[in-house]
Amino acid sequence: MTAARCYARLRESSSRLDSRRYVRAQRLVSFGVAGGVSIPQGDLRDAANTGWHALGTVVVSTPMQPLGLRLDGATTDLGSTMRQVGR
Repeated sequence: MTAARCYARLRESSSRLDSRRYVRAQRLVSFGVAGGVSIPQGDLRDAANTGWHALGTVVVSTPMQPLGLRLDGATTDLGSTMRQVGR
């Protein structure tokens, strides 16, 4: 067997292994969360305190398909330093 033929067989078998790993590595559903501190800047600093923010995400995909669905939700809370005094 020539070196070129051995190399061709090796490439063929490694590409088959890579594609099998790729299919197994895909997750059908995945979740994510994130969060941190929100620090107001500029004029907002006068009306808001340091607060927090949070993010949640859900990803739904199908094996070997280029399409999927991703849902994100986020919230932020900057405690207000101003009080509302009647109308």
